[in-house]
Amino acid sequence: MPAFGAAIAISYVLPWLALGRAFSPRVLTATLYFAFAGALASAVALLAARLFARRPWSARIAAVVICLAGGTAGLAALFLTLQIVLSHHRLSEIPIRISLIILAISGAGETYNVLSIAAPLILPLGVPAILLFALLISGKPR
Repeated sequence: MPAFGAAIAISYVLPWLALGRAFSPRVLTATLYFAFAGALASAVALLAARLFARRPWSARIAAVVICLAGGTAGLAALFLTLQIVLSHHRLSEIPIRISLIILAISGAGETYNVLSIAAPLILPLGVPAILLFALLISGKPR
């Protein structure tokens, strides 16, 4: 569902503009990653809604909200981690154990960045978008 990805990207960009911050290449890249992460998370939420089709509505909406909220943040952190690690480290030239340590440390850092910098910006518009799309996705089973 690309509409959810666009809604998350807009909910990141509008507060950024309201604060008067400049758009650096990193911000534009993060915006695209949030849009792509939201689109992928909504696809997983659709799958979860179908898997929970025979369950009560409360179970479907809970699964969809978890997929939309957690999936978007998790995938965005993953994309940002991969961008940094793949552009700054030659993982093929170092032992796999050290590569995994680099990925873990970078992943923790990017998760912190998403939760501390982007989440407060996304929350005011993102939570209503998550709830609206969750209601749409988890509606009546087909």
